[in-house]
Amino acid sequence: MASIFLTVGELKGKRPLPSCCVVCGANKAKLRETQFAIVAEKRWSVVTGQVDVTRHLTTGIPLCNEHEKFFTDKYTRMLILVAIIFIPAVFLVLGAIITAAMIGPNGFFVVIPVVFLVMIAIFTLIVLLKMKDKKGVHASEMTYRGMRLENVAPDFVDAVKDLRYEYRDEPEDRTRFKEFTRDD
Repeated sequence: MASIFLTVGELKGKRPLPSCCVVCGANKAKLRETQFAIVAEKRWSVVTGQVDVTRHLTTGIPLCNEHEKFFTDKYTRMLILVAIIFIPAVFLVLGAIITAAMIGPNGFFVVIPVVFLVMIAIFTLIVLLKMKDKKGVHASEMTYRGMRLENVAPDFVDAVKDLRYEYRDEPEDRTRFKEFTRDD
């Protein structure tokens, strides 16, 4: 899969994007409104500790009919996975507590392993969701100049470069701009 830096003009609709799907490269794609988010930086706060500063961008991205719900289905699948783990975990912990109450003083030895297994399942789910989040098309960089998309179709990259050449634009990929931040 490929990577491309889309300029602000392309993201805001001032420059055209090709009618080529970002995910698969199929022609006859339409612009669909999509929201991207990245962790821009990590800051330290005395009150809360480490804080992630997140940037959000809503823009029109060309997607074919097959992938029109590519970004929204990802969150639906995550919610289903969370429900598959959390609902049985809640019933398992409640059952262990009821069993422990019926056993008496030794019931403590029933609850601890169950809670430990539930914690392992939750940790595994978080790791899987983080790994899965970086496999599909996602933003890896957002600056005042534009946004870098990772894992896009190579046909989409070629189509964008052809459109830029047609409009005689210099590619933004050659120079990486760092965003200016104020020190408080």
